[in-house]
Amino acid sequence: MGPQERIAIEVRSLRIDMWATLGFAVVGLVVFWLSSANAMALDAMYSGVAFLTAWIASRVLRSARLGPDEDNPWGRGAQENLYVMFRSLLLIGVVLASSAQAVAELVAYFAHGESTVPKFGYVAVYGLVVAVACAALAFMHRRNARRVGGSAILSVEATAVAMDAAIGLGIAVSLGAVALIPDGTVITDASFNIKAVADGFVVLILSAVLIVTPIRNVITETRRLAGARMDSELDDEIESWLRGWLTATAEQGFEVVDVFAVDHGGSVSIDVALTFPGSATVHQLDDWRDRVTLALADAFPGVAVIVHYSELPLHDQVWSGE
Repeated sequence: MGPQERIAIEVRSLRIDMWATLGFAVVGLVVFWLSSANAMALDAMYSGVAFLTAWIASRVLRSARLGPDEDNPWGRGAQENLYVMFRSLLLIGVVLASSAQAVAELVAYFAHGESTVPKFGYVAVYGLVVAVACAALAFMHRRNARRVGGSAILSVEATAVAMDAAIGLGIAVSLGAVALIPDGTVITDASFNIKAVADGFVVLILSAVLIVTPIRNVITETRRLAGARMDSELDDEIESWLRGWLTATAEQGFEVVDVFAVDHGGSVSIDVALTFPGSATVHQLDDWRDRVTLALADAFPGVAVIVHYSELPLHDQVWSGE
């Protein structure tokens, strides 16, 4: 699959996601206005963020796939990691804002007796429809990510819409169940009415579940962009393959000293340290670098390779000033 075909598949997937989530956001706000359920505000804001980030993602994709040039000698793959971190930070903000609103709602009820019982019927219908639609979007993104051989952007979008499906289903089931409780019971009388606080508790529970993945993504991508080894399994896989290839093809006795891979989702940056006995001209080393780079590119599509010639592992090649 060529780069342009790959980009076309990813952008088409994002475009469908963008307009679908815009629809969810608009309808969610209408249902929030009709039902007075704060859980719907959380769902609508979540969908609104999904619309915005899908639009941004379609532009990031085109830039991230351009490859290295004079101004970007290591390529633009890290833009995908930056996008994942940016999207995660936005979602954390949405979840925290919704949690603050839910806490304020609960305090108003328990401290001052102020409450508004939502109209649960609107919420249940909307939640079920969104859950089905978002599940279909998640399936589409994952399928397209497999078709293009891996895409961090489509993977994070698939996770996001799957979470949106969980929000819609959680809201529909929980608030729908509360709506079925008859008035005048122990939990629906004048002293305590669960229907008045169920909305707030549902938002807090959903927020606690939803915030885990964005926080994990922010930590992972921050460390990855800071240069930490976050893809050790990929390091080992590439090193094992390269050792086997060198054993089968090398005449000069090259050996692998170190491998450092950074997974950008749609591409991988690889630094390889090689050593060999004897001496060679720069022309010979460049020729061997090209052979190694082409071999790795055939075995691991989408890689950008930098070859270092040294007996030292990569971290010992960096001057420390000591």
